[in-house]
Amino acid sequence: MNGDVWKTLDWKNSELQGNYNSETDNIKIRHGKKDGIAYIFCSSNSLYKKDDRQDFVSKVVNKDKFEWENITQDIDHEKIIYIRDIWLSWYVVGINAKYNTIDALIRKMREETEGMQVITVGVSSGGFIAAILASSLKASYCLDFAGQFSLLHHWTHVDTNPFLKELYSKNGHCFGEAYMYLGDSPIYYFEPALCEQDIEQAKYAKMCSNVKILRVRSKTHGCAKEGDVLRRGTDGKIVSVV
Repeated sequence: MNGDVWKTLDWKNSELQGNYNSETDNIKIRHGKKDGIAYIFCSSNSLYKKDDRQDFVSKVVNKDKFEWENITQDIDHEKIIYIRDIWLSWYVVGINAKYNTIDALIRKMREETEGMQVITVGVSSGGFIAAILASSLKASYCLDFAGQFSLLHHWTHVDTNPFLKELYSKNGHCFGEAYMYLGDSPIYYFEPALCEQDIEQAKYAKMCSNVKILRVRSKTHGCAKEGDVLRRGTDGKIVSVV
């Protein structure tokens, strides 16, 4: 089915609402050894193909897909938390009807990780929210693969995405300008050094003293071999550190 019939950004879409209404929607928690460590893995806007009903039903409804889950099953810590934004809108409407803003999502993650050492991880829009969560939760560190730091300077999404448009109409200095809100927690930002959109975002990453930029020789957005980084680095493909 094409975008003329089924649109990701249609707030009245009953199928999307049906997977958003419960406070347990779009969050999954796995428990492991009692070591006081919590990982938060954040899905990106590539969770499924935008405006493609079949892909949404296949991946979200039928397979209950969370990015990172399939490559992190061997990671054993007290809490492994997976979150996703089914509206594919940088989490500005949170993860479900109860935790329906970035502020509400931060509160939920704070409750889930209270007293724990926190690490956040994400790619692209997942990296965007991972960096915000890391700063808000005073995380040990964040692994941010090609995340955005300024949505005003990320193509034309603020003009075309209704949720972003509404957010910015209320406050031009909102969470969409993440670089203004990042605190002291270390953020390791993996920048595909030959990718136009990531080169643009790196300008704003450089404004944050707590962001360490690791430039990867790639033209592809978000291709920094994330699974390898989680365990043993990037196999020698980092070309420079800023």
